[in-house]
Amino acid sequence: MNRSDPAAHTKKLSIWGMNGRLLAMPGPPAKKRTLVIVHGQHHSLERFHSIVLYLEQHGSVLFPDMPGFGGMDSFYSIGRTPSYDAYADYLYDVLEAHVKTDRVWLVGVSFGSQVMTRFLQKYPVWQSRVEHAVVLMGLVGAQDFQTGRFFRATVHPLAAIASTYIGASVLGFLGFNALSFHLMRRIINDTQKKTYTDPDDVRLATEIEANLWTINDHRTHAKTARMMFRDDLRNYETDKIAVSVHNIRTEDDQYFNGESVAEGLKFLYIEYSEAHVSIGQHAPSIIASKEDVEAMLPESSK
Repeated sequence: MNRSDPAAHTKKLSIWGMNGRLLAMPGPPAKKRTLVIVHGQHHSLERFHSIVLYLEQHGSVLFPDMPGFGGMDSFYSIGRTPSYDAYADYLYDVLEAHVKTDRVWLVGVSFGSQVMTRFLQKYPVWQSRVEHAVVLMGLVGAQDFQTGRFFRATVHPLAAIASTYIGASVLGFLGFNALSFHLMRRIINDTQKKTYTDPDDVRLATEIEANLWTINDHRTHAKTARMMFRDDLRNYETDKIAVSVHNIRTEDDQYFNGESVAEGLKFLYIEYSEAHVSIGQHAPSIIASKEDVEAMLPESSK
């Protein structure tokens, strides 16, 4: 086994009748903590390998698939509907089974930051084990969006349609037959050219994005989008979360208003800190190495 290769530490994960994968990478023996990555929509384990390589310097890394994303079976496959509570319950069972240390860091990425926060709200017994909660380009609720009228007039209705069984089936067929998939790849390619100048990077980013649209469950993607558009974790009647939260935010985020997110996190957690980064967008497709991650994160976040 190549100890420095995250793929070599990825194994099958079966829970509640759903099948996915779990990346469990050991850290330095002296580092007695576990860092848990909770990823969001449109992600896979492979997209985060460089982040895993950076984090494993600071402890063992646990990185589970999320139901409906990264190729894992969806909640719909077992007769459940995706919700913040369903994801919190799933995360609880994964951590109960696989975290062996008393010191834990949770790293929530985008939608995953909401799952992480709802988990800490619903299972306060875990708060004493969590040293830090890290929010990476995350949000608290619907009011954090800063998208324009066109986005709201198109994406919101499409999410409502695609969150139904029939709507997801029809849109999946229309979007992923040979012709439309070819056109979608062209659109993705043109979009990536605005971010990357190297043709190889454009090609790699296009492959990553196209693959994610293929392996992620469209109905789950739509349903969780509707959750983000409509719900707010500030509305759950719970005590403040007794954990220090560190918010890594970018002014380049095309989706979330950083000031609004910050106010929401201050409302929910007892202690708040933040760091600003410049990455050009909500989340880049390519983070090539752990050095890239280290350069992306400011000193206050390390």
